[in-house]
Amino acid sequence: MAGTKQATIEPADCVRVSRYSERMWSPVNEGQIVAAIEAGDLVESHHLEIKRDAPASKAERSEIARDLASMALEGGSFLFGVEELKDAQAFRLAPMELPGRVEALEQIAELRIDPPLNIRVREIPSTVDASKGYLHVLVEASPQAPHMVDGVYYGRGERRRRRLGDAEVLRLHKHRAEDGERVRMMLEDDIAADPVPVNDRRLGHLFVVALPVAASPTLTESWVWDQTALLEVFRSSSRGLPREVAEWAPQPSSAHQLVARSHGQAWTSLESSLSYEAGAVDVEFCEDGSVHVFVGRLTDQPGRGRNAEQHMIMDGIAVAYVMRTMNWALSVAERSGYTGSWHLAVAGTGLEGVVAFSNTQSILMYDGTAYPAAVYKSSTQATRIEMQEKPGMVAGRLLNRFVRSLKLGAHYGSLLGWDR
Repeated sequence: MAGTKQATIEPADCVRVSRYSERMWSPVNEGQIVAAIEAGDLVESHHLEIKRDAPASKAERSEIARDLASMALEGGSFLFGVEELKDAQAFRLAPMELPGRVEALEQIAELRIDPPLNIRVREIPSTVDASKGYLHVLVEASPQAPHMVDGVYYGRGERRRRRLGDAEVLRLHKHRAEDGERVRMMLEDDIAADPVPVNDRRLGHLFVVALPVAASPTLTESWVWDQTALLEVFRSSSRGLPREVAEWAPQPSSAHQLVARSHGQAWTSLESSLSYEAGAVDVEFCEDGSVHVFVGRLTDQPGRGRNAEQHMIMDGIAVAYVMRTMNWALSVAERSGYTGSWHLAVAGTGLEGVVAFSNTQSILMYDGTAYPAAVYKSSTQATRIEMQEKPGMVAGRLLNRFVRSLKLGAHYGSLLGWDR
């Protein structure tokens, strides 16, 4: 983040990358299924399995649990309600009864697979009878894969599931651990490159990193140098942000200048002659798809309330910018056509002995519990579905220890999924 220079923005064509689209065909109506059948494009593959009916019996539910678990290793989808005509090597519509099917599949993914698997199920009604139709089940590559059913781990063969041997399971777990180290190293590099000179630091600082798990090193190369495209991505930060954290300052709008970096570009307040530590925001978007966030006000003397002169942790800023970083990652993924999972990491510095702002604003709720360490660090992995549909729970995986240490459960427990 240090050593930047003002960039001259050159217009560029924003080409949508679709290298992942073939595994994530996602019909939204019956007509699209019919068109795929008639064109001969509906073919079972490593990433698409077609089934006549959704499971009903206990044995069938165990069977589909194994299938779902096998798809979680690399991602893919299932289409229910289409029958395979093996002799003709073709498919035909076989709409099934829809009531209760979505809930049944979600329950299978949650209760019969270990660890539980996040899936997205879409109902596609038949044009003839809306009570019948099809189900499209999206299984994104899981950061917790491989998944187990009845004590057995599963992966995918060319078109069907297969059992994973012990050696392969150990290799996958080792690879996942090593892969997660990448984002932690990025976080350490960002902390080491803190843009506020050491002698000028008066406040605690927040760092957040998002990194696509499996993407080309040039994932965003086609648009990250385009000012218009990058501004559109940057403005997505507050999408769905909970009201209780949305207004904590500084806001992303403080970062109003675009500067060139060695691996991408950043929206920043650090280039302004009027910049100051408490208002510092820097959001860098790199060609590899990673997003690097710096905020200079994780602690401050807020100057109001019954303890106005006390140095405090601005706890809402940590929650807000973790969730904003997920929004930026989702926007990067949408523009780039990336459908895989993300590494996420967060760090806070200058925390030791400092109390949380939210616990000092009411005599009745006053809690002077101070944070016990100088630095907080945490990392996790999340699928696109989790970040879209359960952002609070993903933020919770990153911030639970932070929130619990400061006894902030009354403020953020529900938001972070403690009641689920």
